[in-house]
Amino acid sequence: MKLALIFLIRFYQFAVSPILVFLSFLGLRMGCRYPISCSEFARDEIQNSKSLMKSLYKISIRLMSCGPWQHFFRPPKGI
Repeated sequence: MKLALIFLIRFYQFAVSPILVFLSFLGLRMGCRYPISCSEFARDEIQNSKSLMKSLYKISIRLMSCGPWQHFFRPPKGI
């Protein structure tokens, strides 16, 4: 399961993310809010965590605090 999730994240990083970076140069997308991108955070969290459910929880909190819905969600302390 972890390998499948890491494969999907790597696919996103190599196929989708460059398109989004190009769109940001055109002014159609804002830059990343965090110094480490959400996909890098997700990949590291899945690789280094022992609990997949805890990793998915932390990743979902991170994704909700970023992107277009970042103004409506504040992440809990300690995450």
